[in-house]
Amino acid sequence: LLLHEKTPPRHALAACALLAVLALPIFLFVLINRFGWPAIQTPFFTIPLLYVNRSNSIFSLFAGGSAAATLRGNAAAVWHCLLGAGDGLAANSTPGFTVFYPWLLPFTALGFLAGLLRPARQEYLLHFWALAAAITALFVKFNVNRANILWIPIIYYTARGLAVLPKWSKALGGGALAVGIVLFCRSYFSPAYQAQLGQAFFYGYEDCLKAAQA
Repeated sequence: LLLHEKTPPRHALAACALLAVLALPIFLFVLINRFGWPAIQTPFFTIPLLYVNRSNSIFSLFAGGSAAATLRGNAAAVWHCLLGAGDGLAANSTPGFTVFYPWLLPFTALGFLAGLLRPARQEYLLHFWALAAAITALFVKFNVNRANILWIPIIYYTARGLAVLPKWSKALGGGALAVGIVLFCRSYFSPAYQAQLGQAFFYGYEDCLKAAQA
């Protein structure tokens, strides 16, 4: 596919069959633990029914209620995170920043449009990746870790958007990135954020244990 840019039908069918075989155990695991079906036990593998099912807490679409409302809520959580609100976990994002600078979103959109209108060689593979990542982010109870498949295409589209800028504006973009790095470091190394991080990682807990054992 990468070398010849074409796929014979038999290769496509073989790939779909392999995907189905690999995905079937995961699909059965979700169904068994969602609907309480009996576990599947064979001499070669087991698909268990768990006593405590975490899929309802992670895959929020399975947690009950309106599916449309759940999808809207998940989409809003992703959008707010991209705008700099974060996911509420101090270890995942600094105040005012998420996984990247929020003001780069216009360049992300520009790179996405450039990839659709003037696709580079084999770029459609990344488009499929981005589509799968977006669907995953909509189905889970969002945080930065659970949607980490989303960040690679976002970084790529942002770089693509910066690359299509005229030469005279690339210097301005570089300057804006430099300012962003300075602001990020100022926020990351601030005493307030360090205290927030320390609380999240139980800073001083090990020292307390050693003192109690002494």
